[in-house]
Amino acid sequence: MSDPIFTGTMAQMTWEEIEKAGQEGQIVLWPVSVLEEHGPHMSIAVDIYIACLVAHLVQEQLREKKIKSVIAPPNYWGINNVTAAFPGSFTLRKETFKALLLDTLDALKRWGFEQVFILDMHGDVNHRSTLLQGISEARIACGTRAMAILPSRYARYAGLTGKEDYLMLIEDGANPIPFQAFTNTQDMHAGALETSFMQRFYPEEVNLERAKTLKPTQFEPEDWKGWASGWSDARKVIPYGYNGDPASINPALAEKFMVAEAASISKVIASSLCRENPKE
Repeated sequence: MSDPIFTGTMAQMTWEEIEKAGQEGQIVLWPVSVLEEHGPHMSIAVDIYIACLVAHLVQEQLREKKIKSVIAPPNYWGINNVTAAFPGSFTLRKETFKALLLDTLDALKRWGFEQVFILDMHGDVNHRSTLLQGISEARIACGTRAMAILPSRYARYAGLTGKEDYLMLIEDGANPIPFQAFTNTQDMHAGALETSFMQRFYPEEVNLERAKTLKPTQFEPEDWKGWASGWSDARKVIPYGYNGDPASINPALAEKFMVAEAASISKVIASSLCRENPKE
């Protein structure tokens, strides 16, 4: 049986323990993702499992740097535009998602947690743009110093500079293991990387035999428009709910990739805290 996603988070702490952590000025790591279809071979919880694992790996590496942190209960409600036509892809309205972010960050702020680092592992453009809007608005509304940590490639795609006060960027090449190490095929959703991750850490949620039967997919130029449009247009492009090569499974490489990803995130967080508290 998989470890519950609440393991090692605030959900298993008493209110007194949470209060003490807030008084000590500990930072918060908040895994944020979605429940979304991931092909015919995996459960819909892939993204939140990845976010939770990364949060725990980041926490371990921050502990080595003498930085104390707590992990907020993971949020798995967000926006699914691309896969919304598939059963299992829950999606919120933008207003609902932003309200959820504000209310959660406001609660953490009341408990003494001003610095919240949001680890989002869901690449849907609508989801991430709303996430950033919500964080920006929450910083004004409740005074939180929450920030999202995202790849530089996303910032470029979204027209962001990286100087936004609600955003921290992971530079290109920070993770020495590229996506291409898993497969030469496009690997955007439920492909080699995510299937390898789940097979390594949550094998009971992978239908390995089914994965081995799935043929690699490759977008043609005209397919990108359907993918970006989402809903039924995207389902026509990915009728089986995946883009990539699920059969190219490499669990050992997936573990190394996740550890390296967590290292790049913890380095960004540590650098940010050092700039804010140079004497510490």
